[in-house]
Amino acid sequence: MDVQSDEECQKAAPSCIHKLSLSKLPSIKEDPQCDLVLLSMVSKSGLLKTGIEDLERDRGSLMSVIHTAWVQQVEPNPSLCHDFAAFAGVARILSSRGVTVWRFSKEQLGDVIRAFKKGVVVIAGVEESMLLLASYHCFPESPDYPPCLNAFLKRKIWKATVGSIKTFLNENNNASVFIKPIERKKKGLSGSVATTSRHPILTKLDDSDLIWCSEVLNFQAEFRVFVIKDQPVGVRCYRGEKLAPDPQTILEMISLMKQQESRPTSYALDVGVMCATGCDKASVSDGDGAQQPVDVEKYETVLVELTDGFALGSYGLDSDIYTDCLLHRLLQLTEKLDI
Repeated sequence: MDVQSDEECQKAAPSCIHKLSLSKLPSIKEDPQCDLVLLSMVSKSGLLKTGIEDLERDRGSLMSVIHTAWVQQVEPNPSLCHDFAAFAGVARILSSRGVTVWRFSKEQLGDVIRAFKKGVVVIAGVEESMLLLASYHCFPESPDYPPCLNAFLKRKIWKATVGSIKTFLNENNNASVFIKPIERKKKGLSGSVATTSRHPILTKLDDSDLIWCSEVLNFQAEFRVFVIKDQPVGVRCYRGEKLAPDPQTILEMISLMKQQESRPTSYALDVGVMCATGCDKASVSDGDGAQQPVDVEKYETVLVELTDGFALGSYGLDSDIYTDCLLHRLLQLTEKLDI
């Protein structure tokens, strides 16, 4: 691919791949949400503070092997607001770190794949990232439900064909099951609870396709815990009431993952907080909307799923940390590629 100059890009059609103009990039306002679980982690273990300090100390070494970045251009719209802000924030951070940043559209992915080489990173959505990695015979195998974390699932999880779940729902009125695609290239179909055989996942996939299924739990809140090099570096609430998960449970999950030789360098633990037996749901809110540390006697912190770090949603995470999360995993996946 011929890389165009700024002047050539300005003269070309709007669809051309263009270099980042820092002055023209919309500013990114980080969500000021206060995550009390982070403060609790710091006070109980010191791990969060250590993780962020390590990121800052190692950042020079991380960036020394990257000279160019291709960042997918996501058009702003209400349904993609997180992706737009996150990718724009990554582009800004990489440019500020001295990396040459180019933006590209989904339609231009083929050109980016052909231009991919050592020293280049591609920041894109899950589907686009999987296509690029597959082009170089790289297939990430990070499990959604690592066996080492089975004790934290608190529900039955199994694989089934789309056809069998359709039959089950047609034959059982008022039945419900959580479903999501197994193949990451089909992650554009988000997991959700199905109560009818007309659910989007069940209608868009073939009857013979395998999907993940699980019993439905009633989470009061859900969080994404970002982990880089075996240390928690950020937590974001993406659904539910103002109730923080138990930090000790999260640290136990990370400790078990650390023992797995094939673990990703960066990943996210999606966790949910649900009422235990006898839980009084009315006690969740403290009345002023702030998050409360979880009462382990009344609530359980449960693993929703593990999300690989090469292409994951930020949910408003600090742009510097989010950028590091993506880069660490992308470099781990591509360091041994023949490119």
